[in-house]
Amino acid sequence: MRFFFAVLGSVLLLGCSATGSIPAVTTQQALTISEGSNAKPLLFKGVRVKLQPGEDVGKEMGGWLCKNRGRISWKDGIDIGDEVQEAFRDAMKQANYPVVGSPDALFDDPSISKAELYVAGLIDIVQADACYPDDDSRDYKHAKGGAYVRVNWQVYDPLVRKVVYQVSTEGSYKTDNTMPANARLFMAFAFARAANNLAADQGFHDLVMRKQSTAAAAQSDLAGKAAGLIARAKALGIADKDINTSGYSVGPSYAPNTGTIDGYRSFEGLVLKWHNVDTVGKTLDALVQEGGATQISVGFTLADPKAAQAEARALAIGDARSRAQAMAGAAGVKLGKVLRVSDLSASGYSSGNFDIKGGAAASTQVPVGQLDVQVAVEVDFAIDG
Repeated sequence: MRFFFAVLGSVLLLGCSATGSIPAVTTQQALTISEGSNAKPLLFKGVRVKLQPGEDVGKEMGGWLCKNRGRISWKDGIDIGDEVQEAFRDAMKQANYPVVGSPDALFDDPSISKAELYVAGLIDIVQADACYPDDDSRDYKHAKGGAYVRVNWQVYDPLVRKVVYQVSTEGSYKTDNTMPANARLFMAFAFARAANNLAADQGFHDLVMRKQSTAAAAQSDLAGKAAGLIARAKALGIADKDINTSGYSVGPSYAPNTGTIDGYRSFEGLVLKWHNVDTVGKTLDALVQEGGATQISVGFTLADPKAAQAEARALAIGDARSRAQAMAGAAGVKLGKVLRVSDLSASGYSSGNFDIKGGAAASTQVPVGQLDVQVAVEVDFAIDG
């Protein structure tokens, strides 16, 4: 007996990655504040960095291969700037959090008197790498690389004069494409994602949302919002039979530090059926941006799965027969008639699922792809001879 071995090889020529040492952090979907909600205005008080001058935070590279040419130290090759102020405001405003105070105000800003919560951050971990590919030309205005930051947020209530909430979030930004940037800008991008993850934090969202003083008030507030969402759904063409309630609750909320009841919240979940996959994105935009929905999950199903399931079942039985025939031949026996057929399929079939927490400014894209109809059968055959 002869054996043949095939050996395949491949050679790749690659430039070194400028982002390999930057930790990856998932950017969460922000929990939005619904239009018309009575939320507490926020005032951003700034960020401090808990690093020593000269502390190492990353590496500086140069040339096409991004060869290491030195280290980046805090207050030397990287610093914190006004970009974080803008990044925080953008992250909050995209999720419709009310932010007061103008970064352009030179003197007194009357709007800050409206703030009911002060937000500040302490950065205790920074990592930043930057590669300047045009090393020969000493072009330090175009780079690729990235940064990572961890921000410890504190929320201060001026009414009670104490910190009422603390949470840590991370942010990471990486690019292997050269762009007009440097290590400082990469850090600002990473901070923006950490601020976005603050907007996605449930505890922070609950703190900003003004609570109702009674269960009845929370229920009444929810009724108005639900009525607006249902009205918008019907205006889009969703029939009454395609609008169902999946959950409803009213209950107390508790202060983070004391555990005492500090208000009441209510929740209602709706299941809406939309029959045109080509306009799913536009429909989601309308429900979130105009209807006030704060969290949406999307899944796809077949309107009439019976034909697809019947075809899949026939294919499954044919596959079972082919396998049984092969096993009978290997055992030296003849396959007989079918004695029993059992359908072992679980109900439903796999589809894409998308979670959307709040309205993005750009049009929502929800690719449909394909649906897999899965059928499992058990077929018992007789053995002849």
